[in-house]
Amino acid sequence: MEAYPTLDSTSAAWQGVMDLCVSHQLSSWDALVVNVAAEGGARLLLTEDLNPGFPWRGLKVVNPLVAPEDPLLQQLVMTSS
Repeated sequence: MEAYPTLDSTSAAWQGVMDLCVSHQLSSWDALVVNVAAEGGARLLLTEDLNPGFPWRGLKVVNPLVAPEDPLLQQLVMTSS
């Protein structure tokens, strides 16, 4: 928690979760992670558990273990090396 910021699951966040659950049939916990990450300003969510390429409010779900890599993920990897 000291290295990375954490965000709360507020009532507003749960409203977005319900939108995801109804419109995209995500589980409530997956929807919570996606929505809170998007509300926090994340552009990429790295996971192998959701559909790669899924967009939500400026966020894109990316599976870092498949090829081809997402261009934004490639930029991040190149910048950090």
